[in-house]
Amino acid sequence: FTCGVEGSHDLTVADKTAQSLGLKLAARVVARDEVPQMALSAASSLFFFDKMQLGIGLPLFGACQEASKKGFRVVFSGQGSDEVFCGYSYYLKALQENGFPGVEKEIVSSLGRMWHRDLFRDDALSMASSVELRLPFLDTGFLKSALAVPASEKIKSATDSLRKHPVRKIGEKLGLSEEIVLRPKKAMQYGSGFASALEKLF
Repeated sequence: FTCGVEGSHDLTVADKTAQSLGLKLAARVVARDEVPQMALSAASSLFFFDKMQLGIGLPLFGACQEASKKGFRVVFSGQGSDEVFCGYSYYLKALQENGFPGVEKEIVSSLGRMWHRDLFRDDALSMASSVELRLPFLDTGFLKSALAVPASEKIKSATDSLRKHPVRKIGEKLGLSEEIVLRPKKAMQYGSGFASALEKLF
């Protein structure tokens, strides 16, 4: 399941990836004139207003609506992989300023911060569609193994534009194409097209 504004980067990539893997893709394609009502509905589920959090949450909100419509009540989410495997660009700064020990510290700090922000947001938005999220990357058994992987294997240097190398290596071993494995991260609010749509509203 995926969701994005019509013509967005993420919808194109999701469709191409699903086809290459022989997977069925259920895409919620949102017309630009639908965004105001969708944003209002999502914001009422969040109990707070934050334009950035709304932009990040709307793709999940739409994907969960689509999943619910098709009768699914429990879905997997990739939440947590960027925290554990240094997917965010702020890990570059941590490495530049404090070396790999600083990156290790930032990983733990980032995981601690996500409970009251990302997980609250995603839980509220998924439950609005009566869908429960399961988060494999935050499973305690998996986390113990993932946190034992040295930061130097997750991020190579302070100019590493890819990062998340263990996940990419697993994808490569599973036979995913180089195009998928080496695709740079694009923040969900931008790739989905919701950030630009919200800019015109607020």
